[in-house]
Amino acid sequence: MSPSVTCECGHSLVVDGSKAGLTMTCPNCQRPVPVPADMAKQPSEPTPPLPAREPCWDDPYRTCPVCGGQSVSKISSKRAYQEKLRACSHEYQPEDAEELNQPFILTVPRACGQCGAIWMVPLGRLAGIVLLIAGVLAIAAGVWIWSEMEITPRQRNVIFAVLGLGIAGASYGVALLAGKKGKGTLVDPGRK
Repeated sequence: MSPSVTCECGHSLVVDGSKAGLTMTCPNCQRPVPVPADMAKQPSEPTPPLPAREPCWDDPYRTCPVCGGQSVSKISSKRAYQEKLRACSHEYQPEDAEELNQPFILTVPRACGQCGAIWMVPLGRLAGIVLLIAGVLAIAAGVWIWSEMEITPRQRNVIFAVLGLGIAGASYGVALLAGKKGKGTLVDPGRK
């Protein structure tokens, strides 16, 4: 807590050590308020850290999982995301240089205006269902085209790509529905 002096009118003025021995003017009543000389010797008490708690993922789209604050904003560009990560309350070290250049897929990160936390929101079941259905449809289309048409080598490569995308989409959809992927990730816990 910062040191303060109280005016005769009852208004409390916060002072720092550089004002010790001087006279301040009360902004409330305009009276002179003397600041004791020993005020410079009084160290200000550090703000106690917030107690550590597990992130709460009940509504990470509108509520901070760390502090529960409602001041949540989207980080929509890679540049803004990188700047926020560099300004973290601790040193953020990406595992490799490519990590900072990853595109936002299916979701964008969020930031809390109150505590400074940064997180990736979890993907919902709807995303898993959509990916699973799209993957199965791509696999079915690839198999149908393969079986019904005469294919040139170039077309075969396109069909393999469609089958690969279908398998990847379907398997990621299953992983989302099973809870193995798409969980919320706390990138920076913010100021504690």
